[in-house]
Parts: sequence; structure tokens; C-alpha cells
Amino acid sequence: MKLAFTLATLAAVVTFVSADVAIDLGTAADFTAVCVGGIINTGGSGPIIGNVATTGHNISGFPPGAITGDIEQRTSVAQAAHLDAEAAWNMLRTLVGTPVVDSGDGTIVVTQGMGDADGNGTTNFTGAVFTPGIYNVNSILHVVTSITLDGEGQYIFTSGSHFDLDANASIILKNGARASDVFWASGDSTNILGGAHVSGTILSNSAIRLSAGASVLGNIYTQGLMAFSEATVIPVIRPT
Repeated sequence: MKLAFTLATLAAVVTFVSADVAIDLGTAADFTAVCVGGIINTGGSGPIIGNVATTGHNISGFPPGAITGDIEQRTSVAQAAHLDAEAAWNMLRTLVGTPVVDSGDGTIVVTQGMGDADGNGTTNFTGAVFTPGIYNVNSILHVVTSITLDGEGQYIFTSGSHFDLDANASIILKNGARASDVFWASGDSTNILGGAHVSGTILSNSAIRLSAGASVLGNIYTQGLMAFSEATVIPVIRPT
């Protein structure tokens, strides 16, 4: 017999227990932002706190945007950081955890975890709560309002396509969850709309775009370009 849960009355909690995965960022860890396609800024972005590197096109729009650290542009150091970030992205993409499938109506279906007697569950990116673990989204990981990461431990999300946050959406950390333990590995671009906030390191296969008022507490790495518009990036401090 299946047990039905109503999303309007029950906060969805997705639970998956796994040992922490060793993630080696190599020399990329020395940089807040690493990209291939250049960095473009419109408006007074920043600050981007820390060092940035690009192996490709120019860095433009700084100033009026602000970068507090060093800039490596088309250097061997930038190339090494890019290759290390790419290697970490490739490793994350191989990880298998809880499969999460977009149902097309704003909900996601979790094939392991809370739900009915057969182990099927339904939750929603609007207000969903996740405990530490590895989560695989087959298509777009789309955060409408918020995702809460609840509890101390490692969180890894992979998506087959984009990683998108709507305007003013957020990744909320509680009960010991730390940005340094959170990783988002997207199969395409990452798009963070105005006023949205991401906690955790982003590794994107394509462009990373931060709109006006967007912010990231974490490092950002992409094999495409980066575009900023009055946005802020603050790197995380990782335990040594």
C-alpha cells in the first residue's frame, strides 16, 4: 500500500547517506574563479574576492567591477588551474547517488528516499530539504525559491543540463551544513538571476552568468565564459 504525502502540508526531506568523496581541486583551489571563455562584467560587480584566471578571451569591465586578488590571463598558471578544475568536474560527473528526475510540473521525483512503501518519493525544489549525500538530476536543476541543506556533511549535486536559480532564490545552509562541503556540477550553463544566492562551489560545463544582486559563497569554475552584472563572489575556506 502506498502512502500519499501532500507537498502543501509536508516539508519534503530527501535523505541519502554516503561517505565523503575526496575532491581534489588542485591548483584551481587557489582561485575564486577559473574559466576558458573570458570574464565579462557589466556595472559595478563585486567584489570578486580572491584570484581569477582565464585561459581564453579577455577580462573586461573591471573596473568598474572589482577583483581583489591577482589575475592570471592566458598563462601557464591559468591553464593548470583550468585543467585541474576540469578534472574535478569530470570526476564529479561520474558519481552515482540518489537519482532525481524532473517531472515537468515544478516537482522532482526521488527514486530513493522518503515517500511511499515502494521507496518512491516526491518533493519540490520549492522548499525542498536535503541531508548530506550525492544527488543526480537528469536534466535541469532549477531552484524556484529555495533548497535547504540540513546537517553537517558533504553535499554533491550533478545535473545533466543547466543549474538555474530564479530571482531571489537561495541555497540555505542549516544545522552545521557548510558551503565548503557543497558542490554543484552542471552539465551545461549555470544561471543565477537577480538577487539569488548560492552556497557552495560551482563547476559548470558551459557559461556561468550572475545577474544583478546575485551572489555566490563558494568558488566558480567553468569551461565556458563568465558574465557578471553587479554580482558578488566570495570564496570558501577549505579545511587543510
